[in-house]
Amino acid sequence: MPPPPPRAITARQLRVFDLETTGLDTATDRVVQFGTATFRNGALLHVEDVLVNPCTPIPMEASSVHGIYDSDVEDAPIFGLIGDTVALMVSQSEEQVLCGYNALRFDVPLLNAEFERHCYAARIDPDRVLDPFVWLMYHRRDWPSRRLAVAAERFDCPLVAAHRASADAEATGHILHRMMEQGLVPDDVEEALAVQQRLLLALQQETAVYGRFLYIDRDHHTLLRIGFGKHAGSLLRDVPKSYLRWMLQKIPDLPALVASEIRVYA
Repeated sequence: MPPPPPRAITARQLRVFDLETTGLDTATDRVVQFGTATFRNGALLHVEDVLVNPCTPIPMEASSVHGIYDSDVEDAPIFGLIGDTVALMVSQSEEQVLCGYNALRFDVPLLNAEFERHCYAARIDPDRVLDPFVWLMYHRRDWPSRRLAVAAERFDCPLVAAHRASADAEATGHILHRMMEQGLVPDDVEEALAVQQRLLLALQQETAVYGRFLYIDRDHHTLLRIGFGKHAGSLLRDVPKSYLRWMLQKIPDLPALVASEIRVYA
């Protein structure tokens, strides 16, 4: 009987993937570039980009972000011709851990929609994808921004040619390894995936109650912090009363419980 696969993420092949697309609608927009970065033991082994003809014009607002225009993809293969290759690269197995930045909200559902659209049986199981963005949304809720470029800078990770799919994937892999080095993410596949599910649930419950306006202190769960604006990360009790009164007067969509909590200190 073969030995069981190693539990450590660093001992397995880490395949990080990223998409550049025609837009942000995960159900209808199309892939124009698929990129991967492959790591083992924290070392980058390989990066790869594949241009994809989306069979629809690329909106200028999308091209202005990723720099891919209709002329760049006119001779590229359509997804229907490379779906098997893509499916193999993002396969989830005991030998490979899959990872992507904000992948659970964007890349996974969009890529699964492409598989379905082109009649491929392959699907990515989101419960088996590591997403550093989830961990930062929970543990670094005080950051004004958690965009990939910001996270890369904060973790002192290289991000060259941002919005090229493989470059974003490479930066994501480095960020994940920095987070493991700092003890933010456990270097154990099953433990990390289980914790990530708990963080997702906690974030969903928190957002349902407080929206973007407040969040629960991660160490003292009876305390609340401001979740947006110039006082993001500050304890609600320490925010100037004038700012709290401004929130009550000027923000029409404050959830009732948020307004009630603010009034205690306003």
